Amino acid sequence: MLKLKQLTWIQGLYILGLIWLAGALFDRFWTLLDNAIPAWDQAGHLNSVLDYSQILQAPQWFNGQWWREFWLLSPRKTPLVYILDVPFFNTFGQNFDAATLIMLVFSAILLVSVYGLGVFLFSVPVGLWAAGLCQLLPGLYVYRLDFLLDYPLTAFVSLTFYLLTVWYFSLDNPQKNSRKGWLLTLAWGLALGISLLVKQSALLFFFFPSLYALLVILKHRYWGKLLQLMSGYGVSLLVFYPYLQVNWIGLISATRRSTVEAAGLEGDPSLNTLAAWTYYFQLLPDLLSWDL
Repeated sequence: MLKLKQLTWIQGLYILGLIWLAGALFDRFWTLLDNAIPAWDQAGHLNSVLDYSQILQAPQWFNGQWWREFWLLSPRKTPLVYILDVPFFNTFGQNFDAATLIMLVFSAILLVSVYGLGVFLFSVPVGLWAAGLCQLLPGLYVYRLDFLLDYPLTAFVSLTFYLLTVWYFSLDNPQKNSRKGWLLTLAWGLALGISLLVKQSALLFFFFPSLYALLVILKHRYWGKLLQLMSGYGVSLLVFYPYLQVNWIGLISATRRSTVEAAGLEGDPSLNTLAAWTYYFQLLPDLLSWDL
């Protein structure tokens, strides 16, 4: 039998497929057993899917007013998950179980991204172990069994990190990899734009990686790479802009409500306290589990 260390990255994809399949079977089995009524947020997301399902029954692709109404259906929450979920909703039934089928797609995106990062930075075994852990972490599987935006956001942020990492390491040879660098720039720019359409908070995850890349570029005077970095963010803005231009006021108010007002109502620490910035560190044992 071929040892794990001898696997090529393509052979590792077959094992990755089995990892995804095992998680998919578990998820659907759990969904069959879980007959709980969706909570407030989940019900709101389901209503948004229904709204987009109705408007897409008679699309008017070349009508500007129709596009405005399309984006205004979700003024405070970016709507890509709802839009992508419409085919599942229409095919398998307008219910919670059918809506959560799309999480299988996001799970595949997450596993491929994590596997790709592991292979690129380390080896095929590391990529497979990382993907396997993604299926076991309580901080992930709890959310992929529910209909919230957290798991889709995790999937697309991971994909963007993967593409951004591959692009960043092309800095070692900025001349030889110019064409490849531009293709990667387009790829991670598109992925970031899609991430923002999943949830606007995706931008927060790329502030420090982008700042670090910028400092390295300025230090070594890779002006071509600086243009690529700016172009990548320009591509993401082009993807996000059609929604942003219609709903920017709603996004600002929703961000304030979710980070300030809701935190106060729910008893969470304020952003200007140390407890707020160490919250996820304190939560880490629950997200990872003590065993892992």
